Amino acid sequence: MIVAAFIAALLVPWVFAVVIILIASRFRRDRAKRRQDFLTAVGLTVLMGFTTTLNMWMAQHIPHTIDARLWHWDETVRLDPLAVIYFMESHEGLWNFMQVVYYSLPIVMAVAWIKEQNFTLRRAVAIAGIGGWIFSAIFPAVGPHWYLDGYSAATRHCIPSVEWTWALLLGLNARSRLRIPLWIYAALLAIASILISEHYLIDLMLAVPYSIAVQFLAKHCSELVRTPPRQKPHLIAPSEFPSRRA
Repeated sequence: MIVAAFIAALLVPWVFAVVIILIASRFRRDRAKRRQDFLTAVGLTVLMGFTTTLNMWMAQHIPHTIDARLWHWDETVRLDPLAVIYFMESHEGLWNFMQVVYYSLPIVMAVAWIKEQNFTLRRAVAIAGIGGWIFSAIFPAVGPHWYLDGYSAATRHCIPSVEWTWALLLGLNARSRLRIPLWIYAALLAIASILISEHYLIDLMLAVPYSIAVQFLAKHCSELVRTPPRQKPHLIAPSEFPSRRA
């Protein structure tokens, strides 16, 4: 019941993001841009519905997680997840601020799209989301907070951190004055992911090469799937036939 409530609360910012895109679209004069806004809103809705359904299925059918190993790895680099949890429990104001930072990601993504309508970013978000679910199925983990509380049925969302991947992709693809604010937000999101115990440090470390790979695919996917044009057979003209000597 608690996990279901958490998933429902997690989807609220995404609903707001879709609504923001659709409202902003009403103020555009360019019909083509309005169409792209609509496609993006639909795409976000489908992506979140698809990944949420798969995550819930995975939580029910893959009961084991690798949280114990990830927890130990954090301890080896002197980042004790338990100490972080106790620290945040005694700093409620910081906890609330980090929660706002973490869960406002969809809103930030919506603002970036409205400002720039970056198609590479849109492809990257989709690729990162689908690929993130695949990696989460291979390396299932629920995060320090859920693992400590014993909620093994929580969503597997750790390796790599898709949230931070999306934040990095926002910065990588920014072409306007939003670039610096987006990079600042990406840094804050990384801190928030650790402080509210949603992720292990290795989740963020693996998100960096994952983001680079996703960005490459998003920029060059059209070239990778494009089939080379067929060459027409060369027809030999009569003048090109070798002449016979008498």
